[in-house]
Amino acid sequence: MTKQGDMNIIDTHGDDITKHIPKREGRIENIVKINTPWHVISPVKLLFLPMPYPDHYDWESSSGVLESANSTELNVQLYWNVEDGEKFIKAGTPLMQIIPLTEMNYNLICRDANEYELEWIKKRPYFNSFSFSPVKKKVREIYDRYFNRYYK
Repeated sequence: MTKQGDMNIIDTHGDDITKHIPKREGRIENIVKINTPWHVISPVKLLFLPMPYPDHYDWESSSGVLESANSTELNVQLYWNVEDGEKFIKAGTPLMQIIPLTEMNYNLICRDANEYELEWIKKRPYFNSFSFSPVKKKVREIYDRYFNRYYK
């Protein structure tokens, strides 16, 4: 597991990722990535969306889906719409929406990770890399078995 002190808090995704994404006029080429210390363990996929009706359009989050079996990291991917100069993001500024993709009711628990959850976060990179072919389905099965007690 990478520790927060071992990574850049603010980083970018370069051309290798962004070259296939249509670019709005006035937007920088890279996607700004904010690495947070937070992880999420969820039985459902989570939809990331930009904030509706923001006070400005200097940046906006990208849209995407997070499946905890593939990654538990809650990082923010921002399209930066100011080509020159600097912008300041105040602490507490909402950067994106996170919407659970389900019609079922779940109780949200926001707390520090326990040892069991931290063990998964350490093991997951291995599960995603133990084969030469995509293994998402198999990793999902391992994830479901590992966290079965949380889903009941």
